[in-house]
Amino acid sequence: MRTNVIAYRLFDVADEINLDQVQALWHSRNKISSRLRLDRISTKSITFHDPPVLVELGYHEMTVGGVEYLVEVKARIQDLGVICILFNIPPEEDITYQEYLKLVLAVEELPDEAFRRFLDATMETIGPACTNQNISGYDEDFVVYYFQDPIPGDWDIVPFLLKDANPVNEETRESTLANRFSYADDIAYLAWDSAVVYDPTGSMDIPDLLEF
Repeated sequence: MRTNVIAYRLFDVADEINLDQVQALWHSRNKISSRLRLDRISTKSITFHDPPVLVELGYHEMTVGGVEYLVEVKARIQDLGVICILFNIPPEEDITYQEYLKLVLAVEELPDEAFRRFLDATMETIGPACTNQNISGYDEDFVVYYFQDPIPGDWDIVPFLLKDANPVNEETRESTLANRFSYADDIAYLAWDSAVVYDPTGSMDIPDLLEF
């Protein structure tokens, strides 16, 4: 089963960031960057005045919940002075429900420092593009449980959305699953700081939009 757990940490780092300068600084070090572009969702319905810049920070071995993962790390830089550090964690395709739930809970416990070191590395390069630089503690975190293959019918996604393995009553279950959105061949369940997304195309449009 193809699935990824994508953890986001957003940091307020400056009053404003010049994104054209960010790309110039990043490319000057022979590093890869790109602007946010939606593949499947019509640009007529959603527009960005100054699309965020996505920079690649490489693949890094990390231990999450006692399991080693090769995690893809990126940073999304917004003109309003916000940087989001993304950890894209790829479980084994034969992962069981209990193993996945263990990963869900472990991601919730990832320390701020795990993200902060990549924030610092990003700021070392783009600092000159920042106006009134002032790095705060992280302001927000979010997790997307992304499935490119159908979610097994016997998997309960409520603990994923709540980031809690404890049983819940029927009222809580119904309210947790109420924010459900779907199109022809994809589906998303949204909670306050998490989402379960199924998209067989592999497009990252929905996770990219959820970040905002």
